[in-house]
Amino acid sequence: MAPEPFRRTNRAEPPPAAAPAVVLELTGRSWIEVLDSSGAFKVNGTFDRGFRRAFDGQPPYRVAIGNFEAARLLVDGKPMDLRPHFNGRLVRLTLDPREPQPR
Repeated sequence: MAPEPFRRTNRAEPPPAAAPAVVLELTGRSWIEVLDSSGAFKVNGTFDRGFRRAFDGQPPYRVAIGNFEAARLLVDGKPMDLRPHFNGRLVRLTLDPREPQPR
């Protein structure tokens, strides 16, 4: 008896899990720069109180914030502590919302 020929199944691979949502909100005037992993600017400029932007593009994101005390960065709805990333002038960090700690 001959072995059965190899059969291809049409099982689709599950889509990769979506990265948690990242949102930036301002309570005062601040300079912001956000680039995605391709180097494309997602946000770049000085914005006023009330500014709110959800990140799009591919993580990880490179983030720089001028007046970080007027900014809230929310990852999956939870505020992130920006103080450890403050270098005396700016907050600078690389953020991949799929990883537990930003760099």
